[in-house]
Amino acid sequence: LSLNMKYLALFVLVSLFFVSYANQDHVYNWDEPADGKDLYTSLQDEVDKIFVIFWYNKDDANAPLKKENEATRNTLKSKVLASHPDIVYVEIDLKSEKGKKFESLYKDVLQLDAAKLEKAPIVAVVNNGEGAWIHGKGTVDEVSESVDIFIHEAKDRQQGGTGYVYGSDKARKEGSVSVGSK
Repeated sequence: LSLNMKYLALFVLVSLFFVSYANQDHVYNWDEPADGKDLYTSLQDEVDKIFVIFWYNKDDANAPLKKENEATRNTLKSKVLASHPDIVYVEIDLKSEKGKKFESLYKDVLQLDAAKLEKAPIVAVVNNGEGAWIHGKGTVDEVSESVDIFIHEAKDRQQGGTGYVYGSDKARKEGSVSVGSK
């Protein structure tokens, strides 16, 4: 009986170890993709997630640009992200060392115009491998509208529908984004 109790105690300890290890967070950090390839793969593979990607040039010497970047970022966070916590939000400063790792995705895949970043950020909204990039006046309102439409599309797909809902075309207004999905 004593030997059985020792085995039982050992079994319980080993089980607790594995349970605690399994409960650790081994989840991919969506908010910190390593590079453009990493983000591209996520945009393709994670069809159930809505991605909002804030592309900008950090230039502290350019006061109007700094003000526009901060205003757009803050409004985006308060009007869109605060009410949709499941959105994957990524910020990429293309002038930073890390930002250079996203240049191929930015230019070749999403085909965004880097010159636009000298005036204001570009926000890309992607779901199910498709979406839009938005720039300029009304950016946050368009992002909010696109996010709401993508949420309705996802619900429609979950219910066996096509994913096309009233307004689907509006979620892809300014610049079309397509990364395809697997």
